[in-house]
Amino acid sequence: MAAADVKAAPASDGGDEALRGGRGGGRGGGRGRGVSGVRGRGRGQRAGGRGSGRGGRGGAASPPGEPAAPPGARASGVMRGNVSRESDVKAVGGFVANALRSDGRVELRAAGPAAVNRAIKATCLARSYLAREGCDVVIDPTFVGCDARPASNETVVACALVGATHVADVDARAAGAPGAQVSYSVAKTSVPAAVAGAVAKATRRGDRVTAYAMGDQAVTRAFKAIWQAKTFLAAEGLDATCAPAFCAPEPGETYATKIALRVLVEPARRIDAAEEAPPPPAPEGDAAGAVAVAEDDQGP
Repeated sequence: MAAADVKAAPASDGGDEALRGGRGGGRGGGRGRGVSGVRGRGRGQRAGGRGSGRGGRGGAASPPGEPAAPPGARASGVMRGNVSRESDVKAVGGFVANALRSDGRVELRAAGPAAVNRAIKATCLARSYLAREGCDVVIDPTFVGCDARPASNETVVACALVGATHVADVDARAAGAPGAQVSYSVAKTSVPAAVAGAVAKATRRGDRVTAYAMGDQAVTRAFKAIWQAKTFLAAEGLDATCAPAFCAPEPGETYATKIALRVLVEPARRIDAAEEAPPPPAPEGDAAGAVAVAEDDQGP
């Protein structure tokens, strides 16, 4: 099933007003516009008529004051949504929060710096929504196609729901003495590989690293640097994720939106062979008797 496309829509105050269907796009089952501007497939009631009407929210309901969650598509057990450069950040943030409440995981796919920046902003909003409920959100970055196209900005933002103390717990589990607070300001001209090398080196020392960026290009390059640092550290049995947040302007600063990506490094989770491929169920009935006979026929 294809992922839902998150398109631009007016910001919603939440509530049932955001749950409205759209017009069908053709005969029978054409494309229709769904909740909060999220484009999905819908079957028309009649040729050239209206779409499927009211739709339901995916997962848990949004709390009052939080934008209603647009519907997403599920593939391989994970809810997914496509983010474009025109997507409404609040709508995507509501979608992420609700998908995490329901399943604990969600993936956003974005291509291009403007879309990537909006996807990261949406996860910042989702993190703020879920913080009220004693939860936190971490994101696992992936850039697609960089082997063939190093400048590729096709991104998968994999979000996971964690406990409210996750960041502190990761710091506490870090090997050796707690390191220093290290920050990197990433610009639109920064080289992601160079930033990634610095991030990986600092995390090996046990330092707590945060990358700051503002603007489409800078945020995308910072996110890509964390992904590259993740690939560097993977060879050492380490895994890197990050926790995004909006930054409050410091005195004298006039920027509108600055994002902080807190890098979290911990030992990579290993899957045992027994966990990866569980043993077949024990035979029953005649099959069980046949197994017992075969074992009795074996020599010492």
